Amino acid sequence: MLKINQVEGITNNLISYLRENERSLKTLNKDITNDTDFAIDYDYNYIIGYLEKYIVNIETNLNSTTLSPKGDILIILSYNEPFIMSIIPVLNALVVGNTVEIKPSSKALNFFSHIWENSGIINKYQLPLNIHVCSKEEVTNIIHDMDAVYFFGGFENAKQIAKICAENLIEFHPEIEASDFQIINISDIKDIDKESIKTTIHDSFLHTGQSCQRIQGIYINSELYPHYKDLLIETCNQMTKSGEFSKYIPENYQPGEILINNFQNLIKKETTIEIQKINGEFPYIMSNINPNGELIKSAQFLPTLWLLSYSSQEELLEWIHNRKFRLGVNILSDNKSFIENIVESTRFSRYTINTGHSLVRYNEGWGGISPTGFNGYKSWIEHFSYPFTVIRE
Repeated sequence: MLKINQVEGITNNLISYLRENERSLKTLNKDITNDTDFAIDYDYNYIIGYLEKYIVNIETNLNSTTLSPKGDILIILSYNEPFIMSIIPVLNALVVGNTVEIKPSSKALNFFSHIWENSGIINKYQLPLNIHVCSKEEVTNIIHDMDAVYFFGGFENAKQIAKICAENLIEFHPEIEASDFQIINISDIKDIDKESIKTTIHDSFLHTGQSCQRIQGIYINSELYPHYKDLLIETCNQMTKSGEFSKYIPENYQPGEILINNFQNLIKKETTIEIQKINGEFPYIMSNINPNGELIKSAQFLPTLWLLSYSSQEELLEWIHNRKFRLGVNILSDNKSFIENIVESTRFSRYTINTGHSLVRYNEGWGGISPTGFNGYKSWIEHFSYPFTVIRE
């Protein structure tokens, strides 16, 4: 592991570099993700807070754990949320003492280089951190020399890399595209006010659709469904008129053509779907969709939100278990037994109950239960380490 004073130095240097280059890095983030200023500010403030907390807790974290480095590891990074992805996994992998090979997304390569190379941090601390600019085919050769591979990205690429790792007995840890959802089960619709709906809107549209860890759909009790749907649409329209919604979806929002085409193809397969457009082309609020269709099972990296009413807990659990991937679930309910039944009958790495879903804990890992991603109950340091036990006489 790195020495505590080294970790403190690296972390302080990262904080200083982020603050000194805040404007240019935020502009670069926008070019990469086409995200809103609101979401970029959110990620920037999050990473500053994370690093400040990291310094405070690093001595406790390193001294209280029995961990050892895995050795040579490869981290394949996606382009989304570059402030977070360029720093958190890399910093923790280095702190444990690994030699870290990075394959950033071509979209985010420049951002990553700014953080670690242009800042001078790699050279100053002689960090065993190497950045690879290569094709997908060339990544195969790199994998063969690794002890472990960590992947952030799409499902199809994850399958290919998993196969290579399996054939060569190399550890593979994926964090693949998936989607979170909300369950609403309130005894009285009057207990759902516009502020709670605004929290849902925040958790649904914070990153204009490019982030996988947002609420992408809502399962709601059938008795509440009609009124909630009207209230949601009404709130969105009011937020649009006041200009408040523009912090989530900018007027010039232009999603990628591939994303649009894939989404439209899924829409065509929905025979009874109802669509409400809130602000121009996006966002879509979709209702009356097929509970077992591909649209609800897929992660949409677009500002879309689906609504689906259920008539019983048994029906709800059946639909949940039919979903392709499991990440996190937000439960809004005043029924304790209902909440306990959902938690006991499902397996998610994160349950947020009667609170905002975008509250990611600073010491938490990433992703959901395998094979969706890293187990969220582990810290980042644990992800990049081997645990060992010391038994004394």
